[in-house]
Amino acid sequence: MVWSRGYGFQDAEARIAATPDTFEVVKPGQSHPRLPHPVPDAVLLSAGDRYEELARRVQAGYGKFDAESSIQLMSRPVCMTSNIHSVLFAPDTLEFWVANSDSKNPASHTRFTHYDLKELLKPEATAAAR
Repeated sequence: MVWSRGYGFQDAEARIAATPDTFEVVKPGQSHPRLPHPVPDAVLLSAGDRYEELARRVQAGYGKFDAESSIQLMSRPVCMTSNIHSVLFAPDTLEFWVANSDSKNPASHTRFTHYDLKELLKPEATAAAR
């Protein structure tokens, strides 16, 4: 969703967006005028043709996604050429993959680095970081 002068965030339960004049909640599987293709257990976020392509990709692979195929959902034309940071988070395992743009490519077309949040939060890992 695109709201000017606002913000949005998403968790496993809902997508929340706010502007100075509105506050909206979209739950997984729920339709919205800006998100006309609801998917069970998901809220798809993008706009225009990028949203249409994302919905097509998700519907084609529904129920079969792993980390690699989920990362591919973010590639062009779903991501914008101005995409500077992409993250895939797996809440059930606390793993995440991060990519940042470089001088030639949007983030989703660069290398994704894998992290394990459980490992990063272990006392010995946090002590080593100090």
